[in-house]
Amino acid sequence: MRKILVLLSVVLIMSGCAIIVLPGLDIPSGPLTEEIVQPAKMPFWPVFPKKILLVDIDGPITDEASRGLFGRSENTVESLKEKLQTAQDDPSIAAVVLRINSPGGTVTASDIIYREISRFREEKNVPVVACLMDVGASGGYYVALAADRIFAHPTTITGSVGVIAQMVHVHGLFEKIGVSTDTIKSGALKDAGSPFRSLTDEERNLMQGIIDQLYGRFIDTVQARRPGLSPERLEQISTGRVFSASDALENGLIDSVGYLDDALEEAKKLAAIRKAHVVMYRKPFSYRGNIYARVQTLPTQSGDFNLFKMDASNLALLNGRPVFLYLWQP
Repeated sequence: MRKILVLLSVVLIMSGCAIIVLPGLDIPSGPLTEEIVQPAKMPFWPVFPKKILLVDIDGPITDEASRGLFGRSENTVESLKEKLQTAQDDPSIAAVVLRINSPGGTVTASDIIYREISRFREEKNVPVVACLMDVGASGGYYVALAADRIFAHPTTITGSVGVIAQMVHVHGLFEKIGVSTDTIKSGALKDAGSPFRSLTDEERNLMQGIIDQLYGRFIDTVQARRPGLSPERLEQISTGRVFSASDALENGLIDSVGYLDDALEEAKKLAAIRKAHVVMYRKPFSYRGNIYARVQTLPTQSGDFNLFKMDASNLALLNGRPVFLYLWQP
């Protein structure tokens, strides 16, 4: 019956029919399983070689899950945590390569992932290498700082070190259509950031103070993980600008320009191993055939707001609340 429901849903999507959420049909589900996406070259010794785990950090970084046709989807934080926990219990995992393709996301989610990777690297005592793909900016770069080495694809866009918060205001529209709101509050700043009125100077200064603190945390992390950066270089990258891969290398943001294969070779070198299987963890109903395979996303309900269609800042605006973001958003 489950297979019939899935097949029927796919047919309806392709035909353009309206789709409703099917209760109880959360896909993918179940524990992670391991899949070899690049076998170790023969011959190897011992018979069971070590493994390099390839982990995706893809899209907006968030701890909020989305819902669609097939129910709830995992968020970035819980997905990464589950994979690291699985790898922690596997003694054959000799290194981890993070394949990052993200413009960033919420400050808290980015910081949690940075901490989880750092703690995993220290507790398991294995090297971690980050490989930036199309985009590894802001929170995506913040996450990469947890790695021992950072590679960037020759066409990568990275950098965007900084913080942004955006608030939508609808009071002008409400006035035009004759809608008004009343707010009863315990203090003058209780509804700071409300979409129903503009910020006061005091509220703007308050928000800027928070931004400055979060920005300071980002800069401190860059200084701690990239100690070779001169004050002049640090000042240059602290404007929030993005860099090409070659400029990022020149300015000390990354260690090498190369491809995913190069990052995997660096991981083996740091782990002091010559040969290793490259493995990925997957959920049921997904498949990865090689090192460039990505997480297969399932179709979602037509018109459903979810993170496969909207970035973290747009989701925050829909919620009507200010959210602080390590996000590259031109």
